[in-house]
Amino acid sequence: STVGGTFSTGVTPMFPLTIYDANNWARRQLEAGRSVRDCFEHVRTAPSPAIVVWDGDNSTKLRRAIYPEYKKQRPAMREDLRQQFRFLEALIHLTHVTSIKVDGIEADDVIAHLANEWKVGPVTVFSNDRDLLQIQSVQLNDEVKLACPRRYLRHFKTLVGDPADNIPGIPNFGAKSFEKIPTSYLDTIEVMLTDGNADVALIGLLEPYCNSTTKKWLNMPGNIEQLYRFWEIIGFLRVPERKLNTGTTIGRNVPEQADEILRSVFQ
Repeated sequence: STVGGTFSTGVTPMFPLTIYDANNWARRQLEAGRSVRDCFEHVRTAPSPAIVVWDGDNSTKLRRAIYPEYKKQRPAMREDLRQQFRFLEALIHLTHVTSIKVDGIEADDVIAHLANEWKVGPVTVFSNDRDLLQIQSVQLNDEVKLACPRRYLRHFKTLVGDPADNIPGIPNFGAKSFEKIPTSYLDTIEVMLTDGNADVALIGLLEPYCNSTTKKWLNMPGNIEQLYRFWEIIGFLRVPERKLNTGTTIGRNVPEQADEILRSVFQ
């Protein structure tokens, strides 16, 4: 049969989306010895549709308002790397690829928004950031090891912690303790953490899997509220549509200009 003059097989076509977690991916490429030109060529030849997402300026602001120590241990970006990012970003604007950089928003939040809105096919993200695997439709181009099923990544980081983001989790509560919690309990814990107002019940669920030191910590004033904050920042924050639109740059698709710039720089 035909629909609108087009042959129909009765199967909904799948349209894959490629997203670059730009700060993560480009940093690893450059630190591995590849050049800005190499990164640019990789993006330029990406199948359409492709979107490059950068961390916005002051990207940690929202999460630090919730938990001030978030990523505080990380050194500032080197100036030479910052300049290479800016050059690569400018070059990508000359391709067919759309770029997004939203002030005050981390790339993860934008990627989560895009992936959740993309209903017509798989989403591949060039990144090794495990946090993105909280989004069930996302596959990473790099293979990463997980300490738990991806469905419970957010739960794991909230309870056990994540040194990379400076999230301590519950003291003396490690991966082995987490593994003992039944998945049905984890589902209930999710509801409680999302609700943010179930201190006594949450303590009751966690205590059987804790040692005496951890139990004492759970019952100290303010500590369960800390878990609520961890849960919130480990998840993805909402990206206002207006800010998303402002931060989106549609590629101009003028490859000859990009080639001219690259020849002048890399003679």
